Amino acid sequence: MRKIFFIIISTVVSLFASAETDALATLGDAAAKFSSAPSISAAYSITAGGGKYTGRVSFSGDRFTMTSPQILTWYDGTTQWSYNKEENEVTVSEPTADELSQINPFVIISKFRQSFNARNLSAPKGFQKIELTAKDPKSDISSATITLNGKTLMPTQINLTMRDKQVITILLTSVTTGPKYNIKAFQFHAPNYPGVKIVDLR
Repeated sequence: MRKIFFIIISTVVSLFASAETDALATLGDAAAKFSSAPSISAAYSITAGGGKYTGRVSFSGDRFTMTSPQILTWYDGTTQWSYNKEENEVTVSEPTADELSQINPFVIISKFRQSFNARNLSAPKGFQKIELTAKDPKSDISSATITLNGKTLMPTQINLTMRDKQVITILLTSVTTGPKYNIKAFQFHAPNYPGVKIVDLR
């Protein structure tokens, strides 16, 4: 009986290890695809805290820009500028890795290997779904579920569960690759916004 029990336990452990290896391999392929693309653009919809925000986002490596009816955001790899159109005010900051994961849906995929454990979930035909669980219990993001297009490995939906149990849902459509952009495309330029008020939080 003890031998049979040991075999059962060993089999279950190996199945879970295999599932995690497959999930990590898939995310590794996806991350490699993002990092090798000169740029990626997509339409997005973010639902969080009872609000919904839509717009477009463009990435190039660690840099990105996001546009929405209310806010324009630029990030050049170090500094982030968020421009409020209604207030004609821009907030300057240097976001943390966790903060970037909530803003840039591709960041969490790129950093998964260092910060999360992964396993495959069942998904509709033509898609792959992977659950990430934070290794650090103090992480702002406790878990994430990522749905990938089975052919392109581009994300179509990301659900983030925060440490405070808040859920952020990110939907991505029309995901395409494009040319490489100059770093200036990811920086705020005050002369283009006459009279803008700058709030520097760095």
